[in-house]
Amino acid sequence: MKRLFLLVLTAAALFGQSPLGQFKAGGQQAVTGTAAQLPSFTSNAVCIEVIPGGSQTVYIGDSTVTTSNGFPIAAGTGLCFISQNLNKIYVVAASTGSTIAWYGLSNN
Repeated sequence: MKRLFLLVLTAAALFGQSPLGQFKAGGQQAVTGTAAQLPSFTSNAVCIEVIPGGSQTVYIGDSTVTTSNGFPIAAGTGLCFISQNLNKIYVVAASTGSTIAWYGLSNN
């Protein structure tokens, strides 16, 4: 998954666009032991990375996400996927200590 993440990031950075649209600035959010909704952000695709140096795995999912049922993303890794709005995604970790970064690709 790192290769796909780097490919999309490189394409967006070099050309200012990809087949999914133009690079759209993202943001960062601390992750705690309580599931938290990500902010509203319309896009065609989004990439999420657990910032290196984070102390734990972050789990993503819907509003019912837990460390038992979420999709794990280890510190220093990330993934990209198609999403119309980032606010459909929730994040959680075992406790505080990790931060995610995100950006999108959009035709808007």
